[in-house]
Amino acid sequence: MMYTLLLAEDEYSVRKAIINTINWEELGFQIIGEAENGLEALEIVEQYNPDVIITDIRMPFMGGIDLAKLVREINPITKIVFLTGFNDFDYAISAIKLNVIEYLSKPVTAKKMKETLTSIKIKLDEENSRLRNIELLRKSYTESLPIVRIGLFFYKELTMKDIIMALKKTLISSSSIMLIIGFTTIFTWLLTMANIPNMIASFFLALNMPKLGYVLLFDVLILLIGTFVDVTPAILLLCPILLPVMQSVGVSELQFGAMVITGLAIGLVTPPIGMCLNACNKINKMPIIDIFKGALPFILCNVTVLILISVFPALTTWLPSCMSY
Repeated sequence: MMYTLLLAEDEYSVRKAIINTINWEELGFQIIGEAENGLEALEIVEQYNPDVIITDIRMPFMGGIDLAKLVREINPITKIVFLTGFNDFDYAISAIKLNVIEYLSKPVTAKKMKETLTSIKIKLDEENSRLRNIELLRKSYTESLPIVRIGLFFYKELTMKDIIMALKKTLISSSSIMLIIGFTTIFTWLLTMANIPNMIASFFLALNMPKLGYVLLFDVLILLIGTFVDVTPAILLLCPILLPVMQSVGVSELQFGAMVITGLAIGLVTPPIGMCLNACNKINKMPIIDIFKGALPFILCNVTVLILISVFPALTTWLPSCMSY
């Protein structure tokens, strides 16, 4: 997902240096505006409501601290980064009070800026994931409410005690799954901070293999990661890094997407994490290994499908190409 960013810096040379030395799209950001003072920045905020604001603390007409105060009134969850060339303790205190996500001292190196942006993107991805989960829960509640009313008021077979017991069982069953998802998100964050995805990309590029070798190695990597990381974190972790690598050896975006989804879907039913295995275990109380044995023939079929769509690109690109995609 691409996030919007506003840069407010009164020094033209510094502002342009920051813009030109960072590959913003690669990090998941799009610059929607730049300003040389707080008033200009505020106009852009009111018009576009950016996800991230990087602002100098001292600027003409309106400084970064006053800008941050006004931004907090418009959108309290906007991520704000302060730039400053002054080691003033009062500035640091103001940054803490305004819930500023980062406080950077000038001159800011490209490495430090990339680390900051990577950390911010992880936080934004996590927040968006939580919002999607809340929306799904709200939708599920809305769809289930008429059924509860029928059972409670029409047939009169569903008592309040039954509802409480059902909610309790649902909470216990769901909590373990949510814990696994939470820890896989932490694991993904650790991999990102350790620069593992970039190391994997560099390793791929250094192999100098034919296309088939890259494709099969990518399949192995997807199957391996899918056993330890949930689908959403895995996609956020791998796709931005490995898509350009696979495109460089002739794999189309459509084929890459089909390979990723198929491989990670297999991971959902593969120990030790296996979200679907854990869900089945909570529902029918069968041991995970027994569930896996029962699913093994279907998993082998899925692995075969993964190999076929990897070796024969036409299986994934033919139909879209017929529809002019």
